[in-house]
Amino acid sequence: MLKKLRLCVAVALLGFLGGCVTTGSVPDGQVLEPSQGLLAMQVTTNTPSALAYVDYSPVSTFGSRFAENMVGPKGQINFETGEAYWVVPIPEGEYMWSKFFSGGRFSNIQSSNKFRIKAGAITYIGHLHINVQPTRFQLKVSDAEEAMRSYLQSQYPAYSQAMPFEKSLTEIRW
Repeated sequence: MLKKLRLCVAVALLGFLGGCVTTGSVPDGQVLEPSQGLLAMQVTTNTPSALAYVDYSPVSTFGSRFAENMVGPKGQINFETGEAYWVVPIPEGEYMWSKFFSGGRFSNIQSSNKFRIKAGAITYIGHLHINVQPTRFQLKVSDAEEAMRSYLQSQYPAYSQAMPFEKSLTEIRW
């Protein structure tokens, strides 16, 4: 009986994570699809965690959360403890962080936030501060544009010279 339960859990977990696309930073100068732009952000977190994103919707419903669980998010970015910069290719559009993951737990955060990506541009969405406590987590956004521009010029010179820089800070509504 225990073997069957383990098998069912493994199959369910595979199905749950199967649609998930884990996204990482792109190498400088990599050719992008015409519909893509670059999401640029700085992240500081006190524990390993992840944020999944989907197309923006002003209302979170059971159906939208169920659809994400069945099909998976558009993408997910995994963060290690500490501070890091991220430059990620994403198609143009309006998105929202849909789920926050940390320590084997998750929280649905659909419709509490929004960010926009513009095709052919580097879109800075802010410095995300993630603070995880035993019973809750906090996600804040601040503007550290100058630090991001300096990072892009030193680590991504081809992109920073060839693509316009847009600022569209993540909007948080708790």
